[in-house]
Amino acid sequence: MALRGPQRQPDSRRGAIENGGAIPEPIQEPLNPPAWCKGGALKEFHRLVDQNRRAGVPIRQIDADQYAELADAMIRHRNEDDAGERFRLFKQITEYRSALNMGPRNRQRAGIKDTQKPKTVAPALSFIDMAKKL
Repeated sequence: MALRGPQRQPDSRRGAIENGGAIPEPIQEPLNPPAWCKGGALKEFHRLVDQNRRAGVPIRQIDADQYAELADAMIRHRNEDDAGERFRLFKQITEYRSALNMGPRNRQRAGIKDTQKPKTVAPALSFIDMAKKL
């Protein structure tokens, strides 16, 4: 018989209890860039992979081509003069970023918990908030 209701998030409290206390870690395979990725695109490739790695996004070797294509599209977008081509490249970059779960909104849609700490409030603002509550 199937379980009732939505499937539990594996890293939630109830999901951890169902998994016997094990909270799965995201898969972080070492990523080798494709042979055609060279120069500035290679630097951008490594920057994008590191960015997603720090955010806790699962990374596998099969995604290497998409990361390389995203890096190449970003470099071409920076160097393009034609407005129509820039817009087409921007749409392509947005699709790649969505597929690779880049950015907080895309990670939230994919159900990936954010590993970054919440932003702290400046001391002056917390003092003002405290004064308002009095």
